Amino acid sequence: FAYPALAVWKDSWNAWRSLFVFCSIIFWVFLLQGIIQGQIIDAFAEKRNQDQYLREDLEKKCFVSSIDRFVFNAYPGEWEKRRGGRYAW
Repeated sequence: FAYPALAVWKDSWNAWRSLFVFCSIIFWVFLLQGIIQGQIIDAFAEKRNQDQYLREDLEKKCFVSSIDRFVFNAYPGEWEKRRGGRYAW
């Protein structure tokens, strides 16, 4: 690239190139960057919800047998014996 002309009206290439760069930056900043950041935030929120669901599932069901925690109420001490349903032994 060369230095811009002293008289802008004599060199239209530089003016069009500058306009293109300016429009590209505006397009990137206002549209694409916001969309990309929104996609990233939504992906992390979905991952967080999945992890929360799995933690709640581990607290409510036995890890090994998938039996609901309240079924163990018929057998006193069985839930604690299994250490909250996380271990089979």
